[in-house]
Amino acid sequence: MSTGEGGRWPGWLLLVPLALIGLATAGQLAPYFPACLFYQKTGLLCPGCGATRAAIALSRGDLGEALRDNLFFVAAVLGGGTWVVLASLRERFPQACFLRLFRFRLTFLWVTLAALAGFWLLRNLPDIEWLRPR
Repeated sequence: MSTGEGGRWPGWLLLVPLALIGLATAGQLAPYFPACLFYQKTGLLCPGCGATRAAIALSRGDLGEALRDNLFFVAAVLGGGTWVVLASLRERFPQACFLRLFRFRLTFLWVTLAALAGFWLLRNLPDIEWLRPR
């Protein structure tokens, strides 16, 4: 099995089991998480508001409820998981041309940050109730 450059596994691959453990234990750890300080001080929702409830819903397999709680978080988890799988396949099968798309690019980071800022703005507009957590 190919292990990347220099015979080592890529370091980001260690995040996969950590993410799975985090999703699996979100329900048990939720009472120990602090309330959102940004929401308490401003009355506005931050991009992470509802993410814990979304993680708990995902751990139960309820995708609809998770999407209602935090659409961006669910998109990030599903998109990030897909990205990790395809990037791992790119390491294993470097000759597969279509997998070259799944390299990190700085443009991807800027697009993600712009989407996060847009999500943050839209979920605080009064007419867009469907982006607010229940």
